[in-house]
Amino acid sequence: MNDNPMRLCGLPAWRLKRVLSYIDANIEKRVGLSQIAQAAGFSRMHFARQFRVSTGLRPHEYLLRRRVEHAQELLVHSHSPVACIARASGFSTQAHFTSVFRRFVGKPPARWRRAIRAGAAPAGLCDDHTSTRDVLNARVWGLHVPFPLGGRANDRVIGTGSFIGVGG
Repeated sequence: MNDNPMRLCGLPAWRLKRVLSYIDANIEKRVGLSQIAQAAGFSRMHFARQFRVSTGLRPHEYLLRRRVEHAQELLVHSHSPVACIARASGFSTQAHFTSVFRRFVGKPPARWRRAIRAGAAPAGLCDDHTSTRDVLNARVWGLHVPFPLGGRANDRVIGTGSFIGVGG
């Protein structure tokens, strides 16, 4: 057991807000751990450790969740091809986007879009409409809001967004 209180401290609320805003503002760009850590004013490793303590997620996992949530909004509200939505959500290729989307949602993006547009919620669709950002903002203010469906970065159930569902 480690009694060092510094190892258990997370990011201060103002730094976490700054990081979340930075990620949202740059969702369509290539964003690495170095840039996110710089936005928080920390070294990469110090930031990654504090971010995980604060959120329960690795920075990369949070970034992927936000990108998938952003892509879901675009899939619902636009008629753009999946390849364009992949690029607009920060993925360099449609193949990588499809792979990540399927891991989080349980279906490939085109099939998920067709199901949503047909009016039938895909199996495993998250019912509570809480985005990953909403959960973390609540935690910044000291409220314990669990990720919907008990999802954490290392759980099989990953989805937490307004649309993200159960990985299958």
